[in-house]
Amino acid sequence: MTVHTSRRALFGGAGLIAVAALAKCGSTPAHAATASPRLLRVIALRDRAEAAWERYERDVEAPTQKAYAATVEAEPVETPPPHRETPTSFVNLNGEDVRLTTANPGNVATSRRFVSDPTWASMGDADWRQACLENAAAADERDGIIAAQKERRAAFEAKMEAAFGLQAIEQRATQLLEREYDLWRRVITMPATSMADITTKLAFVDRVGRTDTEGCLLAALTADVRRLAGEA
Repeated sequence: MTVHTSRRALFGGAGLIAVAALAKCGSTPAHAATASPRLLRVIALRDRAEAAWERYERDVEAPTQKAYAATVEAEPVETPPPHRETPTSFVNLNGEDVRLTTANPGNVATSRRFVSDPTWASMGDADWRQACLENAAAADERDGIIAAQKERRAAFEAKMEAAFGLQAIEQRATQLLEREYDLWRRVITMPATSMADITTKLAFVDRVGRTDTEGCLLAALTADVRRLAGEA
């Protein structure tokens, strides 16, 4: 079940405008009763569920996440090792004496291809081949060091997440949000027993607002109006 937390009034949709107009037309004095206590009870429960989530987010989740982020940010990040040039140089096709470097991705790709592809074993002169061996080894060593640095960083962040109890906090926040959403959906889908129930639902939707990606809102309100109008 997806929890929708966006707050957006939905009366901008043509479908809900039509439902609202139909509900208004049907609100004759004969229907001007008080909304059912059951509907009002669920609305009150939904409001309390939202307030509980907001308190938890404000007092627990947000401060904890902020403290965790500050702790992680304060931990120094290991600097990647510097790039290296090969001790061996060779004369290129332009007659220049050059060295390969781990800073050049093309150099690294060529060097690794030379090491891994037997068909390249006799390419170039001896100095070029030696430079390729040196550059491939240096690139592998550098990549290994960086990978180890990333692993240490990930381990530190995981340790801090556990220390701050982030997983349990996020699970609790999700539970509170899911309860709020379930109650919101109960309000919308609860069969209306009077036009007062429908107008109460419309006022509830206008006050709460949310993105209804499941499409239950329009369907439920339309069914209410049709049922009370004797069409269903």
